[in-house]
Amino acid sequence: MKKFTVARLLVCSTFFVPASAIAQDGFSLELEAGTIYDSQLVVDEIDVEQAEGDVAFRFGADVEYQPVDTDSFELEFGYDFGQSVYLDFDEFNLQSHVADVNASTRIGGARVGARYAFSHFRLGGDGLFDMHTVTPSVSGFVADGLFARAFYTYNDKDFATLDGRDATGNQVGASLFKFFADNAGFVSISGRWEDEDTVDPQFDYSGFVVGADLRVPIAGGRDGPRLQFGVDYRDRDYDSITPSIGEIRTEDRFRGDVELTVPISERFSVEVGYRYTDRNSNLPSADYTENRLNAGILFEL
Repeated sequence: MKKFTVARLLVCSTFFVPASAIAQDGFSLELEAGTIYDSQLVVDEIDVEQAEGDVAFRFGADVEYQPVDTDSFELEFGYDFGQSVYLDFDEFNLQSHVADVNASTRIGGARVGARYAFSHFRLGGDGLFDMHTVTPSVSGFVADGLFARAFYTYNDKDFATLDGRDATGNQVGASLFKFFADNAGFVSISGRWEDEDTVDPQFDYSGFVVGADLRVPIAGGRDGPRLQFGVDYRDRDYDSITPSIGEIRTEDRFRGDVELTVPISERFSVEVGYRYTDRNSNLPSADYTENRLNAGILFEL
């Protein structure tokens, strides 16, 4: 019940903002269409994998509306849709719907905010799980060109059929960004601790994730082509014996990716990327290496 109360508070807070603060043009739209080749089809949330490659078409839309945007208060509503369609293994077709509301205010030199999101995922045309997420955060510049953010996240997952995987989770994390090239590029480091408590004890875990990203403008500053590199390492410790292997599950994962974005007009951009994943586990369905290539076009309004 508390998570719905938070959402109502964020929405109702609009009525306490003067009418002069209401934005005249607060809409933004982003559309994406592309192709993916994946050497290993996986659904991490339910430990399902297919050790064969396939090609998928990817479609996405992201709509945001910011009715209030002032120095003292910001309010934003968003909706994000994603759909992958595989040529051969349609049971891995993943559809996502995420609706969220973000509110923030400035206290001194820091931005204090909260986000509520409701997510609905479908796999192979059937419902997979729903998730409610609440994330308070604090962020701000701590030095010239140096931006920091800290957050706490609570989530509640409700699976359509796999009731044993229903879970509540907690995460605490922080990230640090150093901007350069007139803020067109940055280097960042991040980390978070996470814990998930599931109905079936075999899926309970705690762990951490650490990562780093680098964005390099190639030419033209913020509006020109850019390269982005990312790496992260994840480690999880499970609490109970997994019956299928007769022992406590162990797992770690390394992932690296690179993406090139090339604007071709004021509204259109082309994106090409590669991702490598090495996941190590004593659970066979969670032990794999993956190579993923993607290419697509992005429209922004």
